[in-house]
Amino acid sequence: MKNGKNKSNSSGKLLKVLIPIILIFVVCIVGIFVFGKVSSSPKAVFKTAIQKVFKEIEMKQDSKTAEISAQVTVNVNSNDENIKSIQKYLNATKLSMTDKVDLNKEIMGYNLTAEYNNEKVVDANVYLQDSKIYLYAPEFFAKFVEIDPDAMGIYEFSEALEGMFRVGKNISAKETNKLMKEIEKEILNFLDKKEYTKEDAELTLDGKTIKTTQSTLKLNEKEMAEVLTKILKVLKNSEYFLNLVKIDDVDVKMEIEKYIEDLEDVETNGNFSMVVSLYTRGTSLVKAEAKINSYGEESVISYVKESKEKAVALMEANGEKIGLTITKKNSKTTEYTLNVPEELQGMEISIEHTEEGKNKGKIALNIKLPRAVALGMGLTDSVQLKLNVDYLLKYNITVDKANVENAKSINSFTNSDLQTIMQNFQKSKLFEVISTFEQVV
Repeated sequence: MKNGKNKSNSSGKLLKVLIPIILIFVVCIVGIFVFGKVSSSPKAVFKTAIQKVFKEIEMKQDSKTAEISAQVTVNVNSNDENIKSIQKYLNATKLSMTDKVDLNKEIMGYNLTAEYNNEKVVDANVYLQDSKIYLYAPEFFAKFVEIDPDAMGIYEFSEALEGMFRVGKNISAKETNKLMKEIEKEILNFLDKKEYTKEDAELTLDGKTIKTTQSTLKLNEKEMAEVLTKILKVLKNSEYFLNLVKIDDVDVKMEIEKYIEDLEDVETNGNFSMVVSLYTRGTSLVKAEAKINSYGEESVISYVKESKEKAVALMEANGEKIGLTITKKNSKTTEYTLNVPEELQGMEISIEHTEEGKNKGKIALNIKLPRAVALGMGLTDSVQLKLNVDYLLKYNITVDKANVENAKSINSFTNSDLQTIMQNFQKSKLFEVISTFEQVV
């Protein structure tokens, strides 16, 4: 610890570390439920949780090429006049998107098509290659439109693109898992030295009172800073990590060292604390809870396993509650339902995910606004909306550069070029649909 440091700044410094610390524990809490049985020893309960979480987040895919495709449809139903005027257009529209990437070649290709009443109205492409952007929509303009971010002074885009490809090319499943194993080891060593409490506790689940064993770990500011310091030291000493996060004109290793120095000066003053409790029944965990106290204000994050098929995640802060109910409907389908605030009671928001094979499935977003809630939003009647997404993900594919020999730089566009685009647009099916839409809105 450095001499002469202003210890009154300790709490302020800790604010910078609270979020990652809390996230670590929240992930662990959720992970326990995902992976089943735990030990009866309080220390072993927490250590097993960490091991199972790190096992789950192992990097299994190391492909440098990938393609994701998705088809999106919407179904809206309402008697509200404003909604009715647009719902037939929304319900008749289908979007299809395909995104390809080759990290080694540093190229990306994106295609968007839109259909209205089963007739194509948009077919547009975007390519990223040779540090430039190429747009291609032949219905409107016969040539590729070239955009050079550097020539236009948009250096941030080029830097972001360069960073993305650098990380993509250099990331390795083997090295990433090795790094995560070192972090896991440091966290386990930290947990091994902590003291835990164990007591009997009753819980009410689905209207029934059950007896459980409550295992608890309490951490103060200094202890939270200690575990984060251990993680940062692993990252600081990893050439693999430093290369991944390399930023021009920034010494990342030195920045991490400064962060560690701040953490080493954190003192225990009672302004921050966290209490993590795990409730077990036999070797099954039924509830996990983290209470975070910050300057007298308490936030609670909990996860309750109500049954084999159903769990509820809940966060409470400043008198407000927000929750998520997770229901396993069958072996392939899981539903996530948002528990809305009291003022929006009756409103339903849920996402249903169905796996249809390896890297393939459906996602459905459902929103229902009852009339009472809709009136409060300025509508005149209830609304139902369903957004459907069919997706497919492929790895180890071939991605070729687009042939952009006929490309024209956007900087050299003439009035004639712009007139051509406008004339083609006015002749297009898309213009026809937009014009009809504008007449009824």
